[in-house]
Amino acid sequence: MTISFAPAPAPEPRRIREIEDAFGTCLRLWVEPHPAGGVIAMERADLPGCPRVRLDVFGAEMLSAMILSARMTNTGTTIPEETVDGQFPARFDLIQHPQPAVRLSCGVGTEHAGFDLPALLWDRMFVELTLAATVARELARRPWTLH
Repeated sequence: MTISFAPAPAPEPRRIREIEDAFGTCLRLWVEPHPAGGVIAMERADLPGCPRVRLDVFGAEMLSAMILSARMTNTGTTIPEETVDGQFPARFDLIQHPQPAVRLSCGVGTEHAGFDLPALLWDRMFVELTLAATVARELARRPWTLH
């Protein structure tokens, strides 16, 4: 006799936001419940295949700091890349050409994805990451919200 159980439905994402610029760049950002708390997911909806990355709260805060640092840096100046290890590894680089952008490279192996965040998105992205990290932190504080 075989007993099978239907898989539990995936938890609903929280706080979905879209950030767009005048040139058609579209970034979606949301918070996903995760056993370790909340995870911030982002995808570039305007690119083929909609590349998607996931960051834990630490990664989101490092990306926010990288955006702020890039925003305060003079054009043509370089800043060191930042890396995050752990369950959601990531690397953040400031690139200057063809246009200023923060390059995200997240995950490993088949779970690897990445994309660029053009400078026109930085201000809104900084605010949305700050708010999303707050929501993700609250999910970690109240694990019963995963059910």
